[in-house]
Amino acid sequence: FLIEAACRHIGQRGIESLSLRALAREAGVSQTAPYRHFKTKNSLIAAIAMECFSQLHACLVQATEKAGDDTLQAILACGPAYMSYALANPERYKLTFDSAQLDFQQYPELKKGGDACFSVLIDLINRGLKEDLLIDKPAHKMAGLLWATLHGVTSLVISQSGVSQAEMAEDRPVVHALRGLVKKPGDSIALVVRSLLRDPSLIQ
Repeated sequence: FLIEAACRHIGQRGIESLSLRALAREAGVSQTAPYRHFKTKNSLIAAIAMECFSQLHACLVQATEKAGDDTLQAILACGPAYMSYALANPERYKLTFDSAQLDFQQYPELKKGGDACFSVLIDLINRGLKEDLLIDKPAHKMAGLLWATLHGVTSLVISQSGVSQAEMAEDRPVVHALRGLVKKPGDSIALVVRSLLRDPSLIQ
């Protein structure tokens, strides 16, 4: 309940104005109620990020399991799953991946949450290497490239919500690129995956 209220606050007013007292007022509870669950604002932010990692991990695992033994389809499935979660939970996503408010040293469970998400890609890349599906490169480098692409494309798509319709209609290369990402974000992921395949013709 408090996490949901905090995400709404962040979405409407930004993280800077978030405080446990402000959260109590908006939630209609006593000023001391939030402190029973979170000692500080930072502990609340860490809880939101930890929940984000857990939910994102579940989405990635569910998507890859649907692909069964088809490793290529499992890798490709990570793109839509990652983006769908982020677009449905932009406040959680931005706070978790683009916020200077998180202290990974103070909350080591955040590292474990992030590692769990990344391990989904690592495991798939290792499967692809064993099947000779992918080029002979270190798994962590290929997984890192995929993760960076997923994050970059997703962040751009989320950011376009603040771009006016007039700006999105401009005839400029960067706007054309943004429109393409918004319309078909999975295409960028497919291009990157294609570059990692021994046989690129597997993705047309």
